[in-house]
Amino acid sequence: MTAENVEITGKGATTQELKKTDYDQIWEWNKTVPAAIRTPVQDFVHINVETHPDSPAVCSWDGNLTYAELDDLSTRLANRLEDRGVGPEVIVPLCFEKSAWTIVAMLATIKAGGAFVLLDAKQPESRLRDIVSLTKASFIISSLAQQALASKLLPNVIPVSHDILLTMPITVNPTLKIDPESTLFIVFTSGSTGLPKGVMSSHQSFVSGVHYRRSVLEVPCPRVFDFASYSFDVSTDIILSTLMIGGCICVPSESERQNDVAGAINRLEVNSADLTPSVARLIDPDAVPGLKVLKLGGELSSVSDVARWAPKLKLVNVYGPSECLLIAINVLTEGCDPRTIGRGHGAVTWIVDPDDHNTLMPVGATGELVVEGPIVTKGYLHDPDRTAKVFIDAPEWLQEGQDRDRPSGLLYKTGDLVHYNPGGTLNFVGRKDTQVKVRGQRVELSEVEHHIQQQLLSRTGKRVYPIVDLITAGGTQGRPTLVGFFALSQVEAVEPEDAQDLQRALWDLTTGLNKSLLKTLPQYMIPSVYIPLWEFPLNTSGKTDRRKLKETGSSYSRQELAALRAPPSSVANTTARNKLRSLPRTAMEQRIQRMWSTVLNLEQSEIAREDHFFQLGGDSLNAIQLTTLANSRQLGLTVEAIFRNPVLSCMAIVTKPLLEHQMAGMNIEHRNGLASHVEVKTEIANKAG
Repeated sequence: MTAENVEITGKGATTQELKKTDYDQIWEWNKTVPAAIRTPVQDFVHINVETHPDSPAVCSWDGNLTYAELDDLSTRLANRLEDRGVGPEVIVPLCFEKSAWTIVAMLATIKAGGAFVLLDAKQPESRLRDIVSLTKASFIISSLAQQALASKLLPNVIPVSHDILLTMPITVNPTLKIDPESTLFIVFTSGSTGLPKGVMSSHQSFVSGVHYRRSVLEVPCPRVFDFASYSFDVSTDIILSTLMIGGCICVPSESERQNDVAGAINRLEVNSADLTPSVARLIDPDAVPGLKVLKLGGELSSVSDVARWAPKLKLVNVYGPSECLLIAINVLTEGCDPRTIGRGHGAVTWIVDPDDHNTLMPVGATGELVVEGPIVTKGYLHDPDRTAKVFIDAPEWLQEGQDRDRPSGLLYKTGDLVHYNPGGTLNFVGRKDTQVKVRGQRVELSEVEHHIQQQLLSRTGKRVYPIVDLITAGGTQGRPTLVGFFALSQVEAVEPEDAQDLQRALWDLTTGLNKSLLKTLPQYMIPSVYIPLWEFPLNTSGKTDRRKLKETGSSYSRQELAALRAPPSSVANTTARNKLRSLPRTAMEQRIQRMWSTVLNLEQSEIAREDHFFQLGGDSLNAIQLTTLANSRQLGLTVEAIFRNPVLSCMAIVTKPLLEHQMAGMNIEHRNGLASHVEVKTEIANKAG
């Protein structure tokens, strides 16, 4: 969730000091720890194979599979993996585009007793190499489309396609007895040290989570939308939980994910979807009448999100970090507070002093959420020190509590700040550290800062210490934007005379920075704009005042941030450039201008035919929004076309009436899927600075 990093004043209470009414109430809510479900994932899938073998298991743009077919193909690959030494605690990276064959590879690895890591092929090669290195894997499984990339990550590649799988001999389903506490999969998230960190989920933690939330989230004959990126834990969760309950995983093409989410939902007959609020806002609820359950997670929902969706379907707020996958669920109805994340499922929830987990907070007081129960994962891969900091043994108040005989196990300190509502549900408040969510993805701000420091040191020889944070331009309106602040006193001997000189000094320092960052960081972790200051504000303790910086950044309008993305120039050059700015000339240019105005929240008069969509503040979500808006107005415009033609006059040339656009693209629907998406993502970074 995206929210303010919150400073807590006041202290919690020791067990002795806590009011008896609060103490008794908290223990009443948390007296029963849910029992662990110790059945491995593949046993649930096998039941579905036996009971309804001909039911659809996968409905994908590149192929459909029944449960019997999925079982057959995954067993063939599992036999090959066993021959390659896969077994308990052996990690297998999977490198695929969105595909039916990803799911086959996941299930095959599980059947062989191993653990898998889903790689997002759109991420920078160096980051994927870091992840693969951390797994200590000896080989990688890939699709044919990603085989070249996979071979750069590991020399031993097992390519997978339908035809290749059919050539693999099938013996019998692997009969290896799986320890429920063995690792099932690993999800890598942003890490504060500059390297991603791997969260290890066991069969027991994952299956327990699915078991306890199933009654709240399940729909009859579930057809579940596999929209989330493979780097996002939601994708793994969706795929495995759907197979466990006998549903069908619906996989859109990359083109559909970018250009026609609603169309993909309808074509695949999806009735359940997990989306971030930012993506859900791109869809008209009336355009997806078959959707019955919408789960919103990854970032904070708004009152307007609830008002749009709650009357149309079952709207659910889901909350949970990778370390527990999904902790709390709350069904949202009109008029409710979207910050209410509900109650624990598969866990009990405690609230402690953010500075001392041995101290409980009273009912209604804000503190750090601590999770106890079988959904808590195993910790971080090959990182016992980091694991020990947040995966803790029973605190004093638990050891001294009312139930001395409760099951033992690690508790997870989430870093999220919450408070109890009177009925025992939780309200989300913010973070106690510098972790944020960008488009639903976890980002450690210190990791971004580290990579900026390293790039600038390598490129300029200068040691610079930027501050990166999430701001909302213009105050409370609009979508949060990742920005970087620079104190130029760190690198300049004399303070510039005016703001123009300050901006020019920043431009000299950061030109080409984002192009370099794209080699090591995914696009969502790269600041969209850099803000120049002479010095950082300090708080009373002499430390950088991040709150004041956020206030400074949020005071900028979107237009002012857009100006910072453009190269600075002298007054004379600015005047000359303004003379070159002209109003749209053709009817199509005027239509594009109106759509930009809507999507970027700018006045039409502020948009010229020479303007650049991304330099005016657009991002990948805005591009999807623009595509959706264009299609609604019977215009054919794709996300790829926006990336390749970001200048308004050029975009107008490639935008065609929808029928003409469809005829031109009839035979190349999926030709430029994933590979071109990677290419244009890199290109936009080059064009937008």
